[in-house]
Amino acid sequence: MEAWRFGFAPMAGGIFDPTDEELVAHYLLPRAAGFHNAHAHVVIDADPWSCPPWELMRRHGHADSAHAFFFFFSSGPGRTGGSAWAWHASSADVERSLVMARGATGTCLLKYKKRQFAYRQNDDGGQSSAAGASWVMQEFEITDPLLPGAVLSRVQVTATANKKRQQQQPDVGPRKRRRTG
Repeated sequence: MEAWRFGFAPMAGGIFDPTDEELVAHYLLPRAAGFHNAHAHVVIDADPWSCPPWELMRRHGHADSAHAFFFFFSSGPGRTGGSAWAWHASSADVERSLVMARGATGTCLLKYKKRQFAYRQNDDGGQSSAAGASWVMQEFEITDPLLPGAVLSRVQVTATANKKRQQQQPDVGPRKRRRTG
C-alpha cells in the first residue's frame, strides 16, 4: 500500500507492509475489542467476501494498485464469494501466539488464527479450479481471548498476475518531441 496516500510518512520504498503480528496487535485487537477505527485510512471497513476482489478494490479507489489492502469486517457463517468465482482455502488454518506487553505489570498471551485463500473459478460441480487464481487473501481472527466474528483481511493481486498486468499496459512514459522543419 502506498503509505503516503494514507497520511503516513514515507517508509523504505513507500510501502505500508505490516507483519502478521503487527496487524493482529495494532489493528485487529483494538477493533475486535470494540474500539473506534483510528486507522480507517489504512484498514477499510468492508467485507472482502461481498464481491470479487477487483470490484472491492475499485469501490475503494484502488483498482490499479498492486499493493496489499486491509479490510476489517464481522464474519458470519456461510460466507461465499459468488457462484462462478469464489474464495477457496489454499492452506490449512495456522494457530499462532503473540506475547504482548501489558503496561509495566507484565505480559498477555494472545492467540490468533491465520487462514489463506485464493480467488478461483468454480467448475460445474462447485469445486475449485486451480487455474486462474490471481488474487490471494489472508484472514486473521483472534481465538484467545475469544473475540468472535472480528476478522482482518489482507487482500492483494498475486505477483504473477501483477507482472502480467504490467506487461499488458502500454508504456505511457514521457516522450521526446521531434523537431520539424
